[in-house]
Amino acid sequence: MLDERAHALLQAIVERYIQEGSPVGSKSLSSLFSLSPATIRSVMGELESVGLIHSPHTSAGRVPTPKGYRLFVDHLLSSNADKFNQDFNLEQDFSQALLQDLFCEIKIDSGRDVAKEPFMTQGAATDLAASLVHAFDGVDPKTAFSTAVDMVSELTKFAGVVMIPQPSQVVKHIDFIQLSKTRVLLVIVTPEGDVQNRIFYVDKEYQSSELQYAANYFNQHFSGKSFAEVLTALSSELNQLQSDISHLMRAAFEGSVQAKEESESVHIRGEHRLLGVSDLTADMDRLRQLFQLFEEKTELYQLMDVSSRSQGVQIFIGGDSQLLPMGDMSVIAAPYQLNGKIIGALGVIGPSRMAYQRVITIVDVTAKLLSKAVSR
Repeated sequence: MLDERAHALLQAIVERYIQEGSPVGSKSLSSLFSLSPATIRSVMGELESVGLIHSPHTSAGRVPTPKGYRLFVDHLLSSNADKFNQDFNLEQDFSQALLQDLFCEIKIDSGRDVAKEPFMTQGAATDLAASLVHAFDGVDPKTAFSTAVDMVSELTKFAGVVMIPQPSQVVKHIDFIQLSKTRVLLVIVTPEGDVQNRIFYVDKEYQSSELQYAANYFNQHFSGKSFAEVLTALSSELNQLQSDISHLMRAAFEGSVQAKEESESVHIRGEHRLLGVSDLTADMDRLRQLFQLFEEKTELYQLMDVSSRSQGVQIFIGGDSQLLPMGDMSVIAAPYQLNGKIIGALGVIGPSRMAYQRVITIVDVTAKLLSKAVSR
């Protein structure tokens, strides 16, 4: 448990690092506190010993660790809990967020303020906030999703992501085709005539008669049901089938349907904006990891799914969250509602070094505007 002085110093280090992007030394912090550089170095040593900051390479300065960022944002969320959990004045919240630079202002209660000039005047921020709040006026629910994800991407200069609820798609009939000893093709046909092909892996080679039996059983019992109904029914009926056929059906629908839902329900916009973020692009391996995340979407789906089942803003910090193993990256997401019921989540993907209060407010307010738009 940090004492008040250590907590204030951690906050100063995180905000200074977010603002300047270089390791923070004791001398630069002494202007914010009525403390000697030696005392500040001592407190920084305590913060480093508990894993909240560290020294990159041979630098004398310190930077936040994922654990340090986590403590910082948890304090930020708790101190603004009332604001993030209620509507209040969305236009005013937007205006205040727009006045903050993309990187945090330094504000330390126990010392003097050292702040960058806002990149927008009060009048310009007020006018822009008003236009953003009304950006959803007259927009149909389907268009509202793209409006929201484009808005958070444009305002934060990061990538936007939205999880959209999918309609319950109905299955008319299926077929299984053996492609090799370990691969089977699942062919799904909908009542509208749409055909979807899914390849999945098995641990044995099936006979044609076994594949035909499995397809016939499915078509007899599940034709006309939605994917969700199929998965629910399969879980209770698979025990009645031969073990090999049971394994085939489970592998086909638990894997392929999940992959379909994950890829189609998570939409990303503004990925190109991250190419201008040096924290993410300085390392080519990290850049490849980032775009692999966008392509596969599985981890993003899990993050957005957690957010859509939670109340309030959720923050995932790379290296701290098990759902986001990639370091130097954060995802901020907030749920949105349809007539009071949470149905999805909206968020941004950016570097760990971001202006959290600004981005949190933008995501939170936009999610509330999206809720109003889809509930009309």
